[in-house]
Amino acid sequence: MKPTRLGLVLASILTVSGCGLITGPGEDDRLEAARRRWATDGQHDYSYEIRSDCFCRQAGRWIEVTVMGDRVASGEYLDTRTPVEPDFLGALPTVADLFSRVEDAVTAHAVLLQVEYDTRDGHPTRINVDLSHRIADEEYMLQSRNLMGLLTASGTIPPR
Repeated sequence: MKPTRLGLVLASILTVSGCGLITGPGEDDRLEAARRRWATDGQHDYSYEIRSDCFCRQAGRWIEVTVMGDRVASGEYLDTRTPVEPDFLGALPTVADLFSRVEDAVTAHAVLLQVEYDTRDGHPTRINVDLSHRIADEEYMLQSRNLMGLLTASGTIPPR
């Protein structure tokens, strides 16, 4: 191979491998950046509100989720101020679960994946997913809002 031809081949390889830098970060890069923000600024004890728009049991209802020690401790429907049924409580997501949903959609090469992250702590505030145009009723959207750290045993709110 001539030196000029080798240079062209190397330049082409570098150009193709660097496309992510030219066109901006991919969703997996945004996910990792948001996870890092959450690991730095996020909470282990918090409450937030979530709404699922899907072909599922709790679709369209805002639910306040309380998380203690990174585990869902309780849930309450905001429209009726009644507790979430015990058999559904385990299906309520933590922030870590929301990140996992995004990661699963990235890994599955979803045909539609739109994610918005909180600018302060990185938690997902909107996840819109359609895994396949060929499958009906598998798409969903999750929205979260009003995330707040809970009081610690000392009576203070952990820093954000």
